[in-house]
Amino acid sequence: MRSVKTYLFQFSLVASVLIVAIFGAYRYWGEYPRELAAVEAHQKRELESLRQALDQDKQRLLANVQDWAHWDDTYEFVQAPASHESYVKGNIVKGTFLVFNLVGIGYYDKDLNKVLQWGFDVGNEQFVPFEQVLPRELSELIGTGEDVDPGGSVTGWVRTNQGPAEFAIEPITNSDETSAPAGYLLFARLVSRDQLDALQAITRLTIDMRPVEQGDAITAIPLLENKELVEGVQTKRQRLLTDPSGAPVAVLSIEHDPIAMPKAIGPAQIFLLGGLLMVPVLVLTVTERTLVRPLRRNVLRIESMVRDETLELLPEVIPIIELEQIRGAFNRLVRQAQNQQAHLTELSMTDALTGIPNRRSFDWTANGRWRQAMRLRQPFLFVLIDLDYFKGYNDEKGHAEGDRALWNIAQILMKFSRRSGDFCARLGGEEFVAVVLGLSESDARSWVEELRLAIEQLGISHPRSQVSAVLTVSMGAVYIASPDGDDVITPLSDIIRQADLALYVAKKEGRNRITFRILELDSLVHQ
Repeated sequence: MRSVKTYLFQFSLVASVLIVAIFGAYRYWGEYPRELAAVEAHQKRELESLRQALDQDKQRLLANVQDWAHWDDTYEFVQAPASHESYVKGNIVKGTFLVFNLVGIGYYDKDLNKVLQWGFDVGNEQFVPFEQVLPRELSELIGTGEDVDPGGSVTGWVRTNQGPAEFAIEPITNSDETSAPAGYLLFARLVSRDQLDALQAITRLTIDMRPVEQGDAITAIPLLENKELVEGVQTKRQRLLTDPSGAPVAVLSIEHDPIAMPKAIGPAQIFLLGGLLMVPVLVLTVTERTLVRPLRRNVLRIESMVRDETLELLPEVIPIIELEQIRGAFNRLVRQAQNQQAHLTELSMTDALTGIPNRRSFDWTANGRWRQAMRLRQPFLFVLIDLDYFKGYNDEKGHAEGDRALWNIAQILMKFSRRSGDFCARLGGEEFVAVVLGLSESDARSWVEELRLAIEQLGISHPRSQVSAVLTVSMGAVYIASPDGDDVITPLSDIIRQADLALYVAKKEGRNRITFRILELDSLVHQ
């Protein structure tokens, strides 16, 4: 026994620990993962908008290339460049490079051979050798082999001496596009700061781009095309741009929209937890002041039970030494009386050998099950079970083994009768009975057969059996699909008589079998 203050302190400590544990578990495994998932979905959408914006930039560049590639002048120039010098003078000028922010323009024949190439230094606004700007062959950008579409457009990223650039390649045809491609036109456009600023305005991301330098550690940087957040939820991350051959071109440094990052335990959670911890303190304060009154009421309850000649257990253990002694003594007397009554009832209703209900319990319970089936119109299954040649088993093995066999079979019956409407009992000797409600006909047949097999599969050796090497049972089953007690009350004894007849047939036909009869109440009434 402990004092009231000791119990109150222990309760306060345990309650506080439980509150902290439950709150922490809810945060870590409930609310916090949902917050992380929401931020992760938001950041995925931001990266997807960046990918789409960059693709749109490349598509706009491709639109310009397509416009030039389908001029008749371009088509004729690629086929006979020496005869169309005016085309070069009129189109390959500084203004073209400055307007489109181009660092290179290339014309190629249909075999990907160079026809004309011009490089441009955007910073100095002067022409430079194309190889100095973009030392790549067209085949490296457009690809070769059977998988390449000779009439298809190509866009992508490429590394130049002035920094990362977008490129677009379009087959050159005449204006009505009726002729086969005569060659290819390439535009390479430098990625400018203005372009990145425009992307930032669209995506609400802070973006920086730097070219990949010799020796950069880029193996751990995911590709921009990777739609998964490999690093998880982060405020900053990097993505890699590559050219068509897979060579690195540039690294994008990305800072996400500055939304609040979730924390497992932050100031708001600490404040909430502090408020929750005040609850047990208040509860304990009130409990200390109001504990004595219910204890006094328990004393009055004892006097009331004495006056009314009733016996009831007092409430749960009360942490007051003096009153607990009174409550304990009284409850021990009540339990003793209740246990004696329960023991007597159990002895009268339970088979001493097998531990399952006996004949008296069957007489008391089975009628109730049958009335329930008629009242609720539930299918009703009644089964009589008799052990085959059990007298010979006792003579051969002895009564001790016979009792053990009866106990084992009773346990099988208990396993098959666990539903609220099921019932089994030992009627006496080697005869058992089972009552089952609510099964369809097919289920009832299966239930009976499975019970017979389960008993047979116990494998109890029976040297004197004439039907098997192991102990078996014969069963008489009566099944009534639709009991209806509105008009005629059919006594259970009629059903027992039918089950007994079915059991007799099972024995007569060789034992270790089931005789299953489907009956209508009308047939019982008119017999």
